[in-house]
Amino acid sequence: MKLHNTLPAIFLLVLLPGCSGKYDELDLSVYMYRDTRNLVRFVYDAACIVETEGDTAIEYFKDNRTDYCSEDYYIYIYDMNATNLFHAGMPEFEGQNLLNILDIAGNRSFALAAAQLENQDRVWQVFMTRNRYERQPVKKVIYLRKTVLSGETLFVGAITDLLMTP
Repeated sequence: MKLHNTLPAIFLLVLLPGCSGKYDELDLSVYMYRDTRNLVRFVYDAACIVETEGDTAIEYFKDNRTDYCSEDYYIYIYDMNATNLFHAGMPEFEGQNLLNILDIAGNRSFALAAAQLENQDRVWQVFMTRNRYERQPVKKVIYLRKTVLSGETLFVGAITDLLMTP
């Protein structure tokens, strides 16, 4: 048997154990809907980029903004004081503090989520906004996950419509 014929198989055996468990710590089995699991993976992947890219992470996201904004959801990153560092969906929010922003029902969902992140690693929040096309009230969901960038705790999150796809 020639060695060059076995190298691809050896390469796969070395790589597969690391790839197969990428989402194991997430316990996606607790989520009933595929869309929910996809959103959790999307945020987790973005949090991993923050942790691995270090000080260049925010610039990386800005340079690749379209990769983190789809018709289903988009990524954003805030510091623990609720100052936006990156927002794939609305770049005009970058640099703004949104801690006290109110939804159309008068709730401070963002402030509540930030407070919950003081004691938890990830949280979900539902809030009300207006559909951008029909201007009708709609429920949106945010999922936030704590991560660390250069010693500073941040939260990476995504926003989407209320998730219901099995």
